[in-house]
This record gives sequence, structure tokens and C-alpha cells, in this order.
Amino acid sequence: MKKVLGKLKVVSLLVLFLALGCSQGDSDPVIDQDPQPDPNLNKKSVGAAANDILSNLNYDDITIEVIAVNGYELDNSVINDFKSFLLTLVQKPGGITVKTSSVSPSGLAPYSLNDLLSFEDLNRTLFNKDRKLAIYAFITEDAYTNENVLGLAYRNTSFALMGGRIKELTGGIGQPSENLVLQTVLRHEMGHLLGLVNVGTPMQSDHQDTNNGHHCDVEDCLMYYAVETSDFLSNITNRTSPQALDAQCRADLTANGGK
Repeated sequence: MKKVLGKLKVVSLLVLFLALGCSQGDSDPVIDQDPQPDPNLNKKSVGAAANDILSNLNYDDITIEVIAVNGYELDNSVINDFKSFLLTLVQKPGGITVKTSSVSPSGLAPYSLNDLLSFEDLNRTLFNKDRKLAIYAFITEDAYTNENVLGLAYRNTSFALMGGRIKELTGGIGQPSENLVLQTVLRHEMGHLLGLVNVGTPMQSDHQDTNNGHHCDVEDCLMYYAVETSDFLSNITNRTSPQALDAQCRADLTANGGK
């Protein structure tokens, strides 16, 4: 009888111990908690993410978040052209996805650099996370403070197109098509995020137009300085496709992890 009582006491103590161990005073550890992305990874200088975009060393795929003011959304043909262009340059086995959204006019126009930064900080939703890289593009309804500027790359994964200004300068008699200009400026600004010219992607040969910043000195190249300004519009009136990257720019990208 004493042995039975002794065993009952041991069992009772064990049950009590387990009950205390699972009491509400102790919280179970959270398993597989999904960490939030760090926005600071996408707030570096232009060209700082060049190798990350070009290679698959740190990121397997790219998501491009395109936010456009109502009425200035990109046609699917422009988006598909941009994806195709980028796929010829980057090593991303997971592919490229484009997510689009529209917003009401910001009331900031004409836009300064600080306006673009503030707008992005309020509206951007996608950031680098795990092995997924995010790029942000904003299509504005108006001009930049320098109305000659049609596009601007301003962070390592961020750029803007001055949609309103582009619309003003295209589509009329003797003017190039709006979509062609959008395609061209999209590609040009993306070239800066890829580190061209000599801003994150080292040159394999000397072809920087130092008088015009980080641009190519080959006039027919996509990265020629005038391509992101209204100065080039008269030169593409009879074109049906954007300028290509010249051989020197392509060599730079390949050496920095691209195709």
C-alpha cells in the first residue's frame, strides 16, 4: 500500500510540473516567424546594387513595382519591352515580375529630388527580402524641376519617369511616339541602376563622358547623356525601337555578373 501511495505522489508531482511548465505565464516560442524586410537595403546610392541586379549571387529574381499617377499608366507593350530588355542582361533564374498600381496626383509637381524621395517613402511597398530583389519605378503626372529631364535614377533600386512631361513632347505631328520615348527612358534609367556608366559597374574600357556625368561617350548608345533629356527627341522621330547599349557598356555589365 505504501508503494502504491509513493507512486501516486510521483505521478501527481509530474503532472503538476508539466502543468506549471505550460502555464499562461510562459509564452511558447514563435516558430517560422516571417521577418520584415529592411527598407534601408533599397535606400543606397545609384549603382550600389549593380552586381545584385546583374548576378544571381545574392538574389534569384526581381520584382519591379511600377506606381503611376492616374492617367499615366504604362501600356502592357511598354512593360513587356522593359522586361525583355532586362532579361537579356541579368542572371535571374527566378525571372522578372512587374506589379503595377495607380495613385491620385501627389500635389508635389513639379517634382524635386526631395519630392521623389518623400513620395517613395510614403508609397513604396516592396523591398529586398530573402533572395528576392525589388525595384521601384514612379511615373509622374508632371515635370521635374528641370523640365528638360525626362527620367531620373536616384537610389540603388529607384527611378522615376516624368510621365506628364513626356506626354507633352510626344505623339504630335513631327514628334516621336509616347511609348517609344517611355521605352527608351525606362531602359536608360535602368542602365544607371545596373551601374552604367562607371557608377557601380567598373568600365572594361574608357568610354565615360565625364563632361556629362555617368554616361557613355558613344552618341548612338542607350547610355548617351541626351537620352534621358528632351534633347534627344528630334533624333528618334523616325525610329521604331530604342537605342541599344553599345558593345562597351555590354562588356561592362557582363564583367560585373550580367549575361
